[in-house]
Amino acid sequence: VVVSNLKKEWIHEFSESLDPYFESGNQDHIDVLKLLKEFIKSNQIQMDKVMLVSVAYPGVVGHNDSLYLTNLEFREVLLQQLVPYIKKELNKELIIKNDVNLATIGVKAYGDFDHVENLYLLSADVGVGVGIIINHQLYEGDRNAAGEVGFVLPIQQTDGGYSTLEDRVCLHALAKSYSKLI
Repeated sequence: VVVSNLKKEWIHEFSESLDPYFESGNQDHIDVLKLLKEFIKSNQIQMDKVMLVSVAYPGVVGHNDSLYLTNLEFREVLLQQLVPYIKKELNKELIIKNDVNLATIGVKAYGDFDHVENLYLLSADVGVGVGIIINHQLYEGDRNAAGEVGFVLPIQQTDGGYSTLEDRVCLHALAKSYSKLI
């Protein structure tokens, strides 16, 4: 969670990994709202001064008025909790974007790349994705899936099934493979 002002200054920041919940199969028990409410309260954030809320989410994310998501691993548990709270209880505009796309925008805005016209950011954490900036603008492509490269390059396995790039190289896949070795 980051709170920033219109001058691109970060005012408050909080991060907590949800990986243990997902790795243990307890994603239905994540209380994201509790974490968010504690962050707001402990940092004394004045919600009347917050203009909008942006959520970074892995997978293909559609337009806010017609959300469609293809993140099967997380099963949209987090959004089922957050969307009604942000829109109804906080009464704030909500923007939901792909996590790698928002990271790419952040790197361009806050990093050393603000002058760079075209930028590609590769991420191989939860999955494999690319954030693409062309002519200083985020490029999301058809159905907002331009950077979703994790499901390309399938390789047929000896059992006849297929393994995607994401199945082989993202950090979660590598950790899973490594844990089988030890």
